[in-house]
This record gives sequence, C-alpha cells and structure tokens, in this order.
Amino acid sequence: MAVKFSNSCATTLTANIAAGVTALPIASNSLFPTLTSDDWVYVTINSEVIKVTSSASTSLTCEETSDAHSSGDAVEIRVSSEMLTDIAENTVIANNAAVAMSI
Repeated sequence: MAVKFSNSCATTLTANIAAGVTALPIASNSLFPTLTSDDWVYVTINSEVIKVTSSASTSLTCEETSDAHSSGDAVEIRVSSEMLTDIAENTVIANNAAVAMSI
C-alpha cells in the first residue's frame, strides 16, 4: 500500500542482467523490508533507480530495468527523488495543513 524503507540495506547481484528484465537475482533479501501486495521499495544499482514490487529470498521482482548490470554490482536502498516523490504524494496530513514539497 506504500513505499517501504530499510536502513543500511544492501546486497549484490548474483548474475549479469540485461536491460529490460523484471527480476533481479540477488545474494539475499534478509535486510530488505517485507513487501505485501501494493507495497514497493526503490533500489539503486549503479545509477539506475528501480521500483521493486516483490521480494523472495534470492530474487526481487521489479519494473523493467533500463540498463544492463553485472554480477557483483551492489543493490541498495538509497534515498532517491522517486522515493521522496512517493512519500509526498502518499502522505496524509492529519491536521489538513497545506504542505508544499519540492524534489
């Protein structure tokens, strides 16, 4: 239902991937947040930010990648403009105050 986060979350790719894949083979998802239906997390591989929608012990299901990446590349949760935009768009302001946010 919302973007998820985790501190110090990192793993590595266990195989080369081509541009356009929707599954990331990873060493472990033990540091990743639990994703239920309608949850997602953003990971960064090199400079590409990728939306991940599902997680298994050694695989992440994601939106189509733009770039190819190599086995051993770091897969990390980092602060990104995509993540911050999702927070801003999905935040309910309890006191109905107007909030302007620029990313």
